[in-house]
Order: sequence, then C-alpha cells, then structure tokens
Amino acid sequence: MRINAMNRTLLLIITTIAIIACGCTRQQPSDPRLQRLTLSVDTGPQAAIDSLAAIDPATLGDYDRHYYNFLTVKARDKAYIVHTSDSLILDVINHFGRSPKMAEALYYAGRVYSDLGDYPTALRYFHDALDRISDDPEEDELRGRVLSQTGRMLSNCGLHRQSLPYLKECLELSISRNDTVNTTYDYQLLGSIYLDLQEYDTATIYLDKAYSLAKHLSDSDLAFMEGFLAIASYQQNKIDSALIMIRNVPERIFDDDKDFFLVYASNIYFKAEKFDTAYMYAKQAINSPKSDFQISAYCALLNPELRKYSSPDTIFEYLERYRMAIRQMHRQIDEKSITVQNAQYNYSVHERRSTQLRKLNQKLFLWITLCVLVIIFVIALYIKRNHALLAKKIELQHALSVIRLLNSQLEDNTAKSTHQSIETESIINNTENNANSVHNSYTQTETPPRGHKLSAKQIQQQIKAEITQLKCHASKADNNQKDLHETDAYQTILFYLHDKKILKDTDQVWDSIMNTIHNTSPNFKSTLCRLSCNKLTSDDYKLAALLKMGFTSSQIAILIGRSKSTIINRRKSLCSKVFYDIVDTSELNQMINII
Repeated sequence: MRINAMNRTLLLIITTIAIIACGCTRQQPSDPRLQRLTLSVDTGPQAAIDSLAAIDPATLGDYDRHYYNFLTVKARDKAYIVHTSDSLILDVINHFGRSPKMAEALYYAGRVYSDLGDYPTALRYFHDALDRISDDPEEDELRGRVLSQTGRMLSNCGLHRQSLPYLKECLELSISRNDTVNTTYDYQLLGSIYLDLQEYDTATIYLDKAYSLAKHLSDSDLAFMEGFLAIASYQQNKIDSALIMIRNVPERIFDDDKDFFLVYASNIYFKAEKFDTAYMYAKQAINSPKSDFQISAYCALLNPELRKYSSPDTIFEYLERYRMAIRQMHRQIDEKSITVQNAQYNYSVHERRSTQLRKLNQKLFLWITLCVLVIIFVIALYIKRNHALLAKKIELQHALSVIRLLNSQLEDNTAKSTHQSIETESIINNTENNANSVHNSYTQTETPPRGHKLSAKQIQQQIKAEITQLKCHASKADNNQKDLHETDAYQTILFYLHDKKILKDTDQVWDSIMNTIHNTSPNFKSTLCRLSCNKLTSDDYKLAALLKMGFTSSQIAILIGRSKSTIINRRKSLCSKVFYDIVDTSELNQMINII
C-alpha cells in the first residue's frame, strides 16, 4: 500500500513531535561521574556528598550543572542533614521543566521547605509532585514517599482526619512492594494519628501490626513501637499493660524521639504510683530542647508526690523554668498558628481545585470520547459510501459490457445456432471475468485503474446510449415474441388464464416455460444474471419469463395469485436490479424482449 502525501506529512509531524519530546524529557546527565552518583546516592548518601564536593560545577554542561544541584539536595536529605536554604532546589525546579525527574525534584522541594518550617509551601510542592507522578509501578516508591510526607505534614498542621487517605494509600503501596520497613512505620504513623483522634481501638489495631513487624527490625525500632503501644494503653487507663510495654523504652531510643517517650514514661509510672521512676524520667525530660516536653517534665516535678525527691531549693528553680517554658511555648504557638492556618487554607484551596479539575477532566474525557466516536462514525460512513460507490461502478461497468455485447450481436444479425450460442456465452464469460479482474485490482490498490476514472454518472450515460441502440432492434424482439406465442408453454398459460388458475411454484409448467425461453433465447437467463450481478431471485426470473412471453401485469397477477399493485412493485424492483433505474418501468417489457 502506497503512502500518499497526507500520510507522509502526518508521519513527519509525528516524528518531529517525538524528537522534540525526547529532547524535552532528558532524564540522565551526560557526565559519567554524575551517572555513577545517580546509582549510589540512595545507598550511600554521605559518600555521594563527598564525591559531589570533589566535582567543580563550573566544568559541567548546563543540564548537568542543574542535575548536580539536584543530587546535592537529594544526598543531603538522604543523609538526614537539615536543609537551611532553598536556592539549590529552586534552581533545579526552574530548569528541569518537563523532565521525568521533575516529580522527584518537587518532592525534595517539599522536604526543603518542611525543614525551613514553611508548611504551606511544602504542602504545595508535595501536591504538585503527586500530580506529576505517573501510574507506572516503577514510580510507586516515590509516590509512597510523597504520600507519607504529605500525610505527616497535614497531621503536623492539625489536619489529622485529612491526612488519613494519604497515609492509607502509602500503606497500600508499601504492602504491595513488600517493603517491611516502610510498612512498619506506616502502621505506626496511622496508629499515632488515631491516638490523636482519640480512636483508641483503631489505634491499637494499627500499632499491634506495627509491633509484630518491628520484631524483625532493630531493637530501637522495636522499642519505638512498644512505646506507642504503652501510650495507647495509658490513654485507655490500662496502666498494667502500659507498664509492661514502656519498660526500658527510653533507654533503647537514641534519637529526638527519646524526649517524647521520657515524658510518657514519667506519666505512666506516676499513674502506677511508682514515683521514684516517674521522677527519674521527668528529671531527664527537662533537658529537652522542646518547650512542650519541658513543660510536661516540670509539671511532673512540681507535683507534691515528686517534690520530695528534689531538694527544697530546686522547687523555685523548677517553677521559674516552668514559667519560662510556657512563655516560650506561647510564642511558638503564635508563630506556628499562622503557618498552620496558611497550610490549612492552602490545603482547602488545593482540594477545591482538585475537585474542579477532576470534574473538568471527566467532562473533557466525555467530550473527547464523543468526538472520537463521531469521527469513527463519519469515517465508517465515508468508507461504506466509497465501497458502495465502487461496487455500483463495477456493476455498471459490468452491465455496460453486457449491453454492448447484446448490441453487437443484434447489429450483426447473427444466426442463433447452438455453436454460436456457446461462442456468445464464452464471450460474456470473458467479459464478466474482465470486470471481476478490474474489481479485484481496484480493491487491492489505493487508486483506481484507468478504466475506472469515469464516474458512475458517466457510465450510466453510456448505458443509456447503448440502450437507445438496443431499442432500435425492437422489431427483431417482436418477431422473437411471436415465436414464443406459438409454443405449447404459452398455450398452457393461456389455459390457466382462461380458467383463472394459479401457477404454483411447484407446478411443472414453470420448467416448460423456462425451457421454452431457453430454446428461443439461449442467453436470456445468463444475461439477466450478469446485468444484475447475480442479484435476481427465482421469483424475479419467473416474472421476467412471463414478461418475455408478453403477458401484462394484470394477467401475471392472476397467474401467480397476487394483486396488480404487487406485480407493479415487483416490475419496479426488477427494472432497478437489471437496468439500475436507467430504464423507465414502462419500457421494461420492451427491454426484456430484446434480451
């Protein structure tokens, strides 16, 4: 199949778009050092930081220089180094554009602004990252990280209920990826949020699952989960269970979470009336850098039950530090409240926009689907119409060939011998084969052959001209009809008419009629067959035979037991099938006689 000019143009456009797309979606740097660091930054972030420090960014190309900044931010985040500036990540975002790495860059932008305490901006970048991440399973790890950070951020802003969908989706991804570590922490995080929501039964379910998985991790991780289970029991006033789970937990945790569990350990032991241990943990918690933990610790130490474990001169000191911690916490609350309010507002705006966007996308999808269906329907109609026109042209060409042959035979006034009949049949067969060959060649090529450059209307005009010539031979056809009137078959039909007897389909008279017509006009049936392209039914042939013998519509109606109007409609159908509505129905008898 040849490609036409339109197809070549379309192919060129698609190729150009593909080239542009490839240029806009560059993912890997060209510098081999950066290529190696791309593979190692996840497993060895500190080593990656050292390797990056040994590279001079000024020696790198434009894209590689921005990629260098991206790896620097990523490595620092992986190494748990607190971000103190947004300059590098903003440079990356401004230049990555449509790069597949853009979603990951947006994630690290959220991490940077999270460390900077700008929660609204962090949330915006996390949401933008989620919008950019594709549904490819290879992106599930990144999607999980973004979902986790978004859920944590919303929870930190007091939007506990709103954080749950993100964290549950994150949990599903971790489970599907068989990521035991992240699954453990996802269960724990969900459990802690349900604690904040005071839904303790649900919280315990998630924390129990986290605890069962943490048994396969480090002792510090196990202690972390035990601490949360202890808090859940404490909140439900199950002090005995809380005591069992909190035992030695603070001593087994060595990060920033230690102060959190020190405070709760002090509260649990105080509730269990183990005041000496409660005092010990409260005494350690006062060294926390966080004012809320300090306040809890000083409040415990100032309790009458624990004051006896402190020297009298320290009471006033604890009281003053308690007041200072409260003032500091109030300042922090005032500063944070504005940030939290902005984050909550931005989240609400994002949700509204997401809802509007989903509705818009649904409408757009419906419109696109409708347009595609309409286009397909129009194309189908076009193809169907072209095929119909092609079939019509082939049929008309076929009919024209047959009519021209009839004219040639009648003009030559050839004697109708058996030998000549066979010869004529052979000629018509050759004509039919040629027409079929033309039809097949047309259907196998994109453009029609030279013989089909004429339109259907032009072919019809040629057929009209040939039919005009056929009409000149009507006198010969009349002589042929006189021969039919002298046959036994004709006399039998007259007998049926006289008695108003109906010719049934099973009557042997029909065989006599057809044999008689074949003897007088050997090519009658085959010519009709070829003119109609094999569209005639047995009833059509019977009607044509009766018309050939010169019977009127009224007489035929009596013979076959039908109304005159029915016979008239059948005549119209026969005329349409054989002469393609070129010949008027009133002329049908004359044309049938000629064949």
